[in-house]
Amino acid sequence: SSNDAHKTSNTGSRDAVELKSGSGWYGARCGVQAGTSARIASRRETSANYAARIDAPQLTGIKSGATVNVMVTYDYGANQDKGGLGSTYNGFTVWQGYTTQTGGIASPNLGASPSGTYDDANKFHISADERDGSYTNLPHKDHSFTLSGVGNNVRVSWATVSDYNGGLNNNTQWLYIDNVRVQIIP
Repeated sequence: SSNDAHKTSNTGSRDAVELKSGSGWYGARCGVQAGTSARIASRRETSANYAARIDAPQLTGIKSGATVNVMVTYDYGANQDKGGLGSTYNGFTVWQGYTTQTGGIASPNLGASPSGTYDDANKFHISADERDGSYTNLPHKDHSFTLSGVGNNVRVSWATVSDYNGGLNNNTQWLYIDNVRVQIIP
């Protein structure tokens, strides 16, 4: 895990870690639970947003020098925790895309949009009311997005960024993902 409970600003390093040695999965403010799923933990505090991110291994199954279109399909769930005076639940944006960076990413204080290649068409919003997901409950099945013209150096990536709510508002939003499938499409 890399600060995936994320119930405070976590003053220590928020640089990405490899989630399992040799797996190729890296993330910051995320974690995995054996036999279940991964979760990404963005956080909103009174004066700051802390985004989160997870990157899959490189798509080494694509032939060297080739570029293809792929469809990424996965299951997901979402949940939240709130705290502080006057705190409310926040919605959050899920950015889906890719990176060609190898290894871990630097601390992802991403602001309104994350670094990497994320197309506005491949983002979606999770409302403040969506709070039924967990490591073992992913009620949204077969969510998908497409990536165009990618090669074997690409790593599929997800980032989450909390909505802004002013005031004494502290909360954490979790995106749970599992059953990630990548398919070459025309």
